[in-house]
Amino acid sequence: MHKHSNKHKLSVNERAEQQRLQAQQQQEEIKMKD
Repeated sequence: MHKHSNKHKLSVNERAEQQRLQAQQQQEEIKMKD
């Protein structure tokens, strides 16, 4: 059970990182359009 909890935490962190990466990509795209 403990391992499962750790895995869940990792998943949340990974999701947050992915969101941050997506935001950066969007910003870059906007810059290119400008």
